[in-house]
Amino acid sequence: MKNRSKWIHSLLVIFMLLPIAKSKAEIGSIGDFLNTLFYAQGLLENEAGSPKRDVLVMIKEAAEDNDLKPEFLRALVEAESNYCQNAISPKGAIGLCQLMPATARQLGVDPFDPAENLDGGARYYVQQLKLFNDVRIALWAYNAGPNAVRFGRKVPTESKQYADKVIRLYREFLKRTK
Repeated sequence: MKNRSKWIHSLLVIFMLLPIAKSKAEIGSIGDFLNTLFYAQGLLENEAGSPKRDVLVMIKEAAEDNDLKPEFLRALVEAESNYCQNAISPKGAIGLCQLMPATARQLGVDPFDPAENLDGGARYYVQQLKLFNDVRIALWAYNAGPNAVRFGRKVPTESKQYADKVIRLYREFLKRTK
């Protein structure tokens, strides 16, 4: 029964997202889109979770281009998309760094292009870090949006857990590289 509700949820998301896509090219192909969606719902085995070498290279390049440690950007990517390049969240966040379409436009990146998504995600995080001067608060802003933090709204529990996860993963990745 649980799996059936996941399938139904996936189909609903498909019908919500397909009309907003400008073209098939925007989501790669319908087959890739469906696979990504079903992976995200846990309905198919996913290769996400064990990043491919090319993704790790792109993470390293985007991190270095934006004065971040590669281990930090890798932690952000694992927490956001679990390395699934075509991930689309139920809220519409796209790609490795799960950029919202408006944020991607603001950053001038194609969220469906993995290298651009990584560069945009790194730049967006750095913007939040410069704005808030605190790693944890910058992660809250990355996840919930800067206005949720800036105007003293209550930061969602999900965003606090997200920040804790990114920081924990970052520390784990640092230990592995030593």
